[in-house]
Amino acid sequence: MRRAVLLAFLIFVPAIALSATPIMFQHIASSTNPTGNGIPGHAFVFHTEALPANATAVMGVTVAHGITVTLSDTLRGAWSAPVCKQDAGTGLAKTYLFVQPLGAAGGTDTITIGVGSSNTQPVQFDLTIFENIATSSAANGSLCPSGGNLLPNSSGVINPGSFTPTTNNAANGGDVIWNYTPICSTNAAWNASNFKPASGFTLLNGDTIWTDDQGFPEASQYYVQTKQASVTPSITATGENGSRDCFNSVSVALKIANQGATAPKTIHVAKIIHESFITFSSPGKQMVLFPTVGNLRIAAFTWPGGCSGAGAGCVTGLSSSDGCAWKLVGGTGGDAVIAYAQNCSPCPTCTLTLNWSGSQMLPQASFRLYDVENAKSSSYQNSSGDEGSCGTAVTDAPTITPKGASSGLVIAVLGNGNGPVTLVRSPTGSVFDLWTFAGQTDSDLADNADASSHVYFSSTAAEEWDYAKTHGDDDCYWEAAAFD
Repeated sequence: MRRAVLLAFLIFVPAIALSATPIMFQHIASSTNPTGNGIPGHAFVFHTEALPANATAVMGVTVAHGITVTLSDTLRGAWSAPVCKQDAGTGLAKTYLFVQPLGAAGGTDTITIGVGSSNTQPVQFDLTIFENIATSSAANGSLCPSGGNLLPNSSGVINPGSFTPTTNNAANGGDVIWNYTPICSTNAAWNASNFKPASGFTLLNGDTIWTDDQGFPEASQYYVQTKQASVTPSITATGENGSRDCFNSVSVALKIANQGATAPKTIHVAKIIHESFITFSSPGKQMVLFPTVGNLRIAAFTWPGGCSGAGAGCVTGLSSSDGCAWKLVGGTGGDAVIAYAQNCSPCPTCTLTLNWSGSQMLPQASFRLYDVENAKSSSYQNSSGDEGSCGTAVTDAPTITPKGASSGLVIAVLGNGNGPVTLVRSPTGSVFDLWTFAGQTDSDLADNADASSHVYFSSTAAEEWDYAKTHGDDDCYWEAAAFD
């Protein structure tokens, strides 16, 4: 009898890289101080919400010429050397470009911008957290023209030239081209009224609210390039033409890679944009750029009754260029104000207009804009706020019990007349949305020493915030609003 013979064949198949779609998880854009309206340089610290695994950060930081910037964070420690630097020269500004994978574990992160101890104003940064980017050798070429000093042409186009990603990564999905274009001087002689991205690019933010001779106009944009080709990351700054102002421009290609990441499915803050202004006279209107990817827009004002001044100069309403309607909550009796526009369509070219009453020269002030995705069409649940005298300890400011859905997002703000404040207690997962640094005061436009935070809730239990203040015998005003 013949015995059956079983033959086993092992077939070796070469690994095939799967193309992926990059995900912009979150973008954070800072505003900054005009020279002489802030404090000398320190370590600037800011916090993130829980980041996904294998996230990659790309960040541009602008400081004065001669200042060295270092970055570190609690997920990875010291960051790698900058991809490139662009220095406009003595008396002007220097821009650094960093790319840093943040680790396989993910989680909350605290990022520190080190600028030394000398007077480094201005300091400014734009940060984008991406998913589905290579976790090693993520940078695939860069463009940082030597010398800076890019002058807009007669049409306001700021053109840094062209570059091509170093290697062909088309099989993996291509590259994300990220560009950051800040002013190259210590303050603007003019100011852009709008930023238009390059063909194919998406505008992340653009700073336009400043008045002449006080501004630091800047913008960020990105583009998903699926096939290797030359790319020109120019940007148009409307109103900036000829030799009024010069700009730096730093760009990098980020290699797309399949990390198995998917876009957030629940309510999520996609962008946080810090806006500041100075020397504005009410009544009148202020227009800011607010390009959005989500369906819920939120503006948070830490001022009593929405008034940036002694009872005058008050925000009476907001309007978006696409017509999505805004509502204001809070402000009763002097508590802070939060505004929202819900059930909006994404609007990559939107502007936001603030309408002011009163008749006075407004003091310097700042506010926050939140671009929120995956919110319900009727997202607003409820709000809670108050105001009053406060000493060096501020408790339950604010406190809110979400009504309706058992999960969602709370935005909380606290304003005070003579900061700074330190967060002592907050709901688990709460993110302090303003950067902090030693010596901060209420006159510093980087944060005005107030408080702004967001938290995702998963129950209808009461949420409370407590703060410690440097100065007592002061007034405070707070507000929180819940959305789902």
